[in-house]
Amino acid sequence: MYSFPLHSAGPFGNDVDGAWMNASTFLRVLALEGLGWKDIHATYNDDTNNPLAFRGFYNYMLSYLLRKAKHKITKKLRRARTVIGR
Repeated sequence: MYSFPLHSAGPFGNDVDGAWMNASTFLRVLALEGLGWKDIHATYNDDTNNPLAFRGFYNYMLSYLLRKAKHKITKKLRRARTVIGR
């Protein structure tokens, strides 16, 4: 894998890892994630019938739900430690 020098833009277009999303999927992702920095790469190609577009959203949702579950479990463990007195 190529190592980009400091302050370079890095990969672009199809070189970026991950699946492309259509506009409606991207808006759903923004609604779930909220405000903050988002690294967005867009195209005019409308490939909404591509099954990979759905797979990208499915993979995103899976990672999103796992992050949320991890956060909740960590929070509950911290509370349990406080109650136990550690």
